[in-house]
Amino acid sequence: MKSNLTTKHLHKEHTLISEETIEAIASQSGLTLTMKGSLKSLAANTHWHFKKEKEKGVLEITLLLETRELIFDCKQNRKDDWVEEEIAFMQKEIQKKAKLKLVYPIFAL
Repeated sequence: MKSNLTTKHLHKEHTLISEETIEAIASQSGLTLTMKGSLKSLAANTHWHFKKEKEKGVLEITLLLETRELIFDCKQNRKDDWVEEEIAFMQKEIQKKAKLKLVYPIFAL
């Protein structure tokens, strides 16, 4: 079942989730890191692109370094069914490791 999910946020002040933890969870899930850098449009951040084997689609994750907010994103033109499944898996794993709560999901219409 496809939804219109494009972006989800995880946020918790003073959470010490590391870049290495995010990358380890992605690797555990079988994702390949295809890009790591930062977005010019956001202050102090780390931004990743992950792909799944030969599947279409790209999962984008941004960690805002000051607020420790995680943004999971999948652009409409880079969407595939696996992306939403991986977002759910990664959020669950990150919540376990960092004891985070999902604060607010943002859904596109």
